[in-house]
Amino acid sequence: MAASRILKLQHHRIAQCQSVQINILGEEEVPIQVDGEAWMQPPGTIRIIHKNRVQMLCRNKNLEISLKSWQQKQRQSISIHRDRTLSTSSEHQTICDEVFSGKELKQLLYFIESVYAFLKCVKCIIIAQPLINTNVYNKAKEIEEALEQVHPGGNLIESSLLRLQLSNIVKYTQDLCDNCTQLIKDKYFKDELQIKLNACTSNIELELKKAVIHSSADGYKRNDNKNGKGIWNRFRSGSIGVPHRSVSNWSAQDVVSWLEAINLSEYTENFLKNDIRGKELLTLNRRDLKDLDVTKLGHVKRLLQAIKNLESF
Repeated sequence: MAASRILKLQHHRIAQCQSVQINILGEEEVPIQVDGEAWMQPPGTIRIIHKNRVQMLCRNKNLEISLKSWQQKQRQSISIHRDRTLSTSSEHQTICDEVFSGKELKQLLYFIESVYAFLKCVKCIIIAQPLINTNVYNKAKEIEEALEQVHPGGNLIESSLLRLQLSNIVKYTQDLCDNCTQLIKDKYFKDELQIKLNACTSNIELELKKAVIHSSADGYKRNDNKNGKGIWNRFRSGSIGVPHRSVSNWSAQDVVSWLEAINLSEYTENFLKNDIRGKELLTLNRRDLKDLDVTKLGHVKRLLQAIKNLESF
């Protein structure tokens, strides 16, 4: 409601609406008062807006009651939705915490990728050497089936049994690695296959040493401790494996085999062209990799991590 005092119409109702625009003409300031606040308004335009949620020409008790009831329902609905969201988020976070921490998850994904590369290498050797021991083929098949259960379509499953399943994969991979090591010692393959398998086996041994499996007399058992660490306790960032001296003495062909073992064989030509040997490999940094046309960020990180593992020997 707006009233004019300038025209001596103190109680005369001139408007009842949500907003009022008043144009003040002339050169003198005009006193304006809105909701008890008064000021001198210079000539120009002033707009007064009524911001009530519901417009009412007169008081309607039924409407007020309905509005109040609707507002309470809205608040209850928002509160219930928020509680459900927090509960779901908390449950999901609890499952993730029980399964793996962020650091473990990063190491785990790198381990799975290394196992896939190892299996690919073993399969190629089986094709090239058809008379190879069938036990090696059977173990490779077991690992592949186990990986498909925990990593279908490239996505890690969410399950409380994930640690148990992964511990079995570690066990199968370790057995296969031992078999391959024995075949290497027996000099079962030609020189080229021997070098390739040796590089693959060395790389997977590095990853296996990062996995710590806890067992009990009853078999594999999950620890319900505060940190949520269980059968597959953790992936350590440190590496143990091939002696540092042997890496520094690698030939260019050994480096190529190492690239194939970590599933980055597309860069073998560039490494051979620049005659990158073991000693040079250990000193490579981001700028050097860029000069070798390794531009994909994921590949750069993977190479630097693999080189770091070799440096820690």
